[in-house]
Amino acid sequence: MTNQLTIKNFFFCYDVKLSKFIKENNIPYFMKARSMKDNKIFTMYEQTEQLQTILTGWKK
Repeated sequence: MTNQLTIKNFFFCYDVKLSKFIKENNIPYFMKARSMKDNKIFTMYEQTEQLQTILTGWKK
């Protein structure tokens, strides 16, 4: 049986500074795109425990 990824498996980041912080912590992004709704660029990261730990430590 193959595990299928759904939208719930991803974290959508619209904050450039936060995205840079995540990448600096060696988390690769899954995809970078532009929202069709508002034309803003976002970066998608797979939801992992490591990502959650990094997000908990994020301070603007």
